[in-house]
Amino acid sequence: MRRPGSQDLIFTSNSAEETADLAAALGLVAEPGDFLAFFGDLGVGKTVFAKGFCAALGIDPMGVDSPTFVLLNEYQGRLPVYHFDAYRLEGGREELTELGYFDETLEEGVVIMEWAERVGVHLPPAALHLRIEILDADRRRITIEEPSERVTRALADFHP
Repeated sequence: MRRPGSQDLIFTSNSAEETADLAAALGLVAEPGDFLAFFGDLGVGKTVFAKGFCAALGIDPMGVDSPTFVLLNEYQGRLPVYHFDAYRLEGGREELTELGYFDETLEEGVVIMEWAERVGVHLPPAALHLRIEILDADRRRITIEEPSERVTRALADFHP
């Protein structure tokens, strides 16, 4: 269900640096309970986005890595960040809940989830969906689906 009056925000990034800058603009307005759900193929820049977002929260981006083999990385900055990678999940949200992760993190800090399509309909209703597509070797299309007013205001003047 679309939020009333919402329109997707679409950005073209010409480099990893521009992707990180867009992510940082979003990170500056992050609040506890935010959930960023990343959709996109391997190598599109999901982790690059996560690094930029975390940097805006005061987390060293060099310490931000895709948690592909560990499922979850935790970072402490202005807000705690719980960085999930759902690529290896088979049971979606139920599997995360059984492992003791998911629901507890939603209230404390910010959740970033790579490969959110693996969790599908079990994502929180207020999750911010970010679709990243490869346009060519350096350029990406980043679509932020149905952003809240807070996100729309934060990114209104962003120009890569």
